[in-house]
Amino acid sequence: MKIDKIWQHLISLARHLAAYGSTTLTAGRSTELTPRRVERLQTWHAISNQVWLWNIALTAGVVPLIAVLFAIFGALLGENRWISLASYSAIPVGIVVVQVLLFWWGNGPRSGEGLRPSPDLGRRTLALHLVIASDCIMLWLFSSMIGGKGGVHFLLPFVAALPFYFFRREIHRGAWLIKLLWGTAILLQFAAALWWYAHRVGAALQPLPAIFTAVVGNVIFWLAFFMAVVFAAYFWWQLGLTKTVRQLWIKVRSRGTHLFSDPLSIRDRIYQSTTIAVFILIISGVVVFQLLLAWHVYSTTQDATQAIRLALVHAGTSLAGILLFSVCLYAQGKTKSDTPTIVVYSIGTLYIFCIGMINSPGSFVYLASMIILPYPILIFYQKDKKVVAYALLSFIFFLAALNFYLLHKFPAILPFAEFYDLPIRICILITLVASNLINFIYMKSQTNISDSIIMNEKDKSESLLLNILPRDVAAELKLKGFSAPREYPSTTVIFTDFVGFTRIAESMTATELVRELDQCFSYFDNVAQKYGLEKLKTIGDAYMAAGGIPVENHTHPIDCALAALEIQAFMNQMKEIKEQQGLPYWELRLGMHTGPLVAGVVGEKKFAYDVWGDTVNLASRMESSGVPGAINISREFYDRVKYLFVCEFRGKIYAKNKGEIEMYFLRGIRSKFCVDADGRVPNADFKEIYAAIRNGARLAPAKTAAKPGDRVYG
Repeated sequence: MKIDKIWQHLISLARHLAAYGSTTLTAGRSTELTPRRVERLQTWHAISNQVWLWNIALTAGVVPLIAVLFAIFGALLGENRWISLASYSAIPVGIVVVQVLLFWWGNGPRSGEGLRPSPDLGRRTLALHLVIASDCIMLWLFSSMIGGKGGVHFLLPFVAALPFYFFRREIHRGAWLIKLLWGTAILLQFAAALWWYAHRVGAALQPLPAIFTAVVGNVIFWLAFFMAVVFAAYFWWQLGLTKTVRQLWIKVRSRGTHLFSDPLSIRDRIYQSTTIAVFILIISGVVVFQLLLAWHVYSTTQDATQAIRLALVHAGTSLAGILLFSVCLYAQGKTKSDTPTIVVYSIGTLYIFCIGMINSPGSFVYLASMIILPYPILIFYQKDKKVVAYALLSFIFFLAALNFYLLHKFPAILPFAEFYDLPIRICILITLVASNLINFIYMKSQTNISDSIIMNEKDKSESLLLNILPRDVAAELKLKGFSAPREYPSTTVIFTDFVGFTRIAESMTATELVRELDQCFSYFDNVAQKYGLEKLKTIGDAYMAAGGIPVENHTHPIDCALAALEIQAFMNQMKEIKEQQGLPYWELRLGMHTGPLVAGVVGEKKFAYDVWGDTVNLASRMESSGVPGAINISREFYDRVKYLFVCEFRGKIYAKNKGEIEMYFLRGIRSKFCVDADGRVPNADFKEIYAAIRNGARLAPAKTAAKPGDRVYG
């Protein structure tokens, strides 16, 4: 239990130390920073403090390490063991004391003053600079005392990372310049150390035995590796870089997609940009591998000149390739052309050729061409681009063959030792397998995405087409390229028209007029769909639909009657609401007629499903001869529905170009077939009769002789 309490106290202390000074970020800066930015700055302040504390802890950890090494190998030093122990221990102890004092001094702003523009900002900034400088001094002192074989100077590049954690542009003006200057200064120190110890291998102020130095060198190597992994993993987690990297990757792979609207072209551009990005990542890994090999050459031979030459030639060639690929990736977002992608494959092939000429034949570097071999086929597989794919493949095979010939004819330019051929071959094999595996998985996913995009677009097109044409007609058009007009012996056509539309429309704005029409016609559409009617067109304030097309049925007069009653009820309800609000309202005339017609699609552009025949003309006359708020029907329609619906005879009414025609008002469903007083909702008996008519039965009065299949009603 005591151990748990001690551990909890230590964690609490670490948290308090990490947050030390971060709360002062808000003081005096409420007008400059949003709460979100203040929270981010406090987080960054805490992280920089954590780096600071890690730095102190690692420096302090050197003391027991020195004690252990001297306890094991101290006998080899003879009389100087205690002097050497004191000398080597004094350096980290002194640096730890200095850095602890700097931490306390740099994070203690005056009461009531913020981190900026308070003078305490300058104090903390100075403390951070002194921490970095003290680390450099410590490494130089250790390196000078133990000599180049100890490898202490190889920790200098890790110190170059500290400015990136310490200095933030929201807090420090010119933070980028500070990072650049410190990074440059430390890397120059590292280069100077490499040069110095390359020419003065044995130079040491207080040399240690060879076995001691070898142990220190190995400890330094693994310490550097441990520091790199721990710092990278910890701050990746602290800064939430996974989300940032994912967003960056999406942005990179989508480079140039905004230039296209076609889903397939967008898919191809995504694949092109992704390929370029993958090439950049692969070559970046190659650079790391080449630098590690150069470092290993130096650590085994102590020949800094050779190691630097190898690093400059091998890694320099790779860095040049990365630079050119980055330029091509940038160009992807500026042009629709495939030129950047073609350039990438050409440069990639030349890069492999150059690396192959530098390395020995035994490394099989020229086989790296197999890594990029599938990409031209996958990207330029379209018919109009196959020539490009074949040209790139020919170029790849030509340079690979030339590389093979020249390497067996002439010596390599600057190869690694033969000892490194096996690791290079293994690296190439792993890269080849991994890249093709990733490529296969990615192409599989992209194919699925493409199929999904194509299906979605197809569904959209189908939906749009079905909003214009009936399903059977649309299917015939897609199959044959045309749709032949078709005769229908029995159909019902509905016409509606708003009374006083022009007068009322003059008092409304265009937006209000369209909104009112849309509300009415959308409701009419829903009613037509409910009763299986085919909407044909709207002309101004007129609405036209038909029953019994494009699929013939026996119930179209009943369907149209029910739809007309529901539409008229909706318009009467709208009238009541408008009257209560004191607003102008529209009244509806509605006319229907039953008879034969011809329906189909004519023309080659902007297809529209339409109907022709005298039935259409008579239905239009029924509407124009009607009265507002009533449903006017013809004798033919009346004969089809009179047993189920209440109809009122109007007499013979004159219709333009048709003379006198018998007309009726449709009032509602007969009382014995409905459940409501208004005669609009059918009951179970009505539905039973409807089902029989749908299956082919005919209605006949009880007094007439019924035929087989007729349904008789008294």
